Amino acid sequence: MKKRDLLQNFLWILPNKATPEKLNNATLHYKSSFHKLILATYGILHPKVQWSEIPSTTELAEEVQKQIVCINTNETSKVELLHKIEVYQPNIIIFAGTFKEIGASEMEKIGWDISYSAKRYVNDDQLGNTTAFYITSPTRLCIEAFHPNDYQISDKTYWYEMKKAVELWEEFR
Repeated sequence: MKKRDLLQNFLWILPNKATPEKLNNATLHYKSSFHKLILATYGILHPKVQWSEIPSTTELAEEVQKQIVCINTNETSKVELLHKIEVYQPNIIIFAGTFKEIGASEMEKIGWDISYSAKRYVNDDQLGNTTAFYITSPTRLCIEAFHPNDYQISDKTYWYEMKKAVELWEEFR
């Protein structure tokens, strides 16, 4: 499998009631969780695009919506969530403020053993350390990110750190 092919199968786990099907102009305003989610997803899928070249989230919503699966932890039990991960078999899981709800021991039960993987950070002196990631295998990446609605993290930082975590994983493979 080619490196970029693995990016067609990734999962966002959010504590939101919104789902990608509800992406529209009303949910895409700058304070929306989906605004950063769309920017970050676009950055992962199009790593050569610079920040200044990114189209508006309104323009990107349809493309991104086709590329992702989102699971809401508020409406899904831990058992159901783990089952959905097993069924979907993502290569990348992005826990957006939800990693503590699942935990490493639960992930191990479904073959995502992060206990032997070093917790790494997307380090950048200008942007700080807000995103951690675990390379669990050459075909699996687990990202522990802040919730996309966190006002302390700029859109650009969120976009950059998600994109950079995936780039570092690709270099590892």
